Amino acid sequence: RIGEAQTRAYVTCNSCKFTDAVPNYEITAKITLSNSGQSPASKIVYRGKVTVESSEDKRGLVLWSENPNAPPRMAFGLSAGEARHDITVTRDTPLTIEEYNKITEGTAAFFVYVKIDYVDVFGMVSSVEQRLMSRPHPISKAEPSRYGNEYKWGYKKA
Repeated sequence: RIGEAQTRAYVTCNSCKFTDAVPNYEITAKITLSNSGQSPASKIVYRGKVTVESSEDKRGLVLWSENPNAPPRMAFGLSAGEARHDITVTRDTPLTIEEYNKITEGTAAFFVYVKIDYVDVFGMVSSVEQRLMSRPHPISKAEPSRYGNEYKWGYKKA
C-alpha cells in the first residue's frame, strides 16, 4: 500500500479564473485539473458549480452535499504531471449588482465547488471535493479554500 500511495495519480483543481466577473453577465470559471502523481489517471469525471456566498469562515463545512450535484462532465485521462486548462464551470444566473458590490467590499465571494472522480493505475477509485474562493481584489481568480475540501485517494476498487 505504501508503494501505491507513492506512485498513484493525484488529480486536483489547482487554478481557477473567472471571465466577465461583472454585473448582469453569466459567470464562467475556467479551472485547471492537474495530475501531480507519478502515474496516469483515467476515466476522470468532474462536476462543478459557481455560487456567490458570504465570505465568513466556513470551518466544518461539508461542501458537496450542501450544493446540488451538477451533471457529470467529460471523461478523459491525464498522464503523470499533465494538466488540463480548458475546463469550464458556469453559474446558472447572471451576477447581480448587489452581489458584485458585496464581493468588492469583501463581505461575499465567488465559490467554485468541484468534485472529481477518477481511476488510478491500480484500478482504485479516488474522489476529490474541492472548494475554491475568490478574493475581493482581484475578483478574477479563486484559490483553494482552507476549509471544506475532502480527498479520498484510492478508497475503493473500480
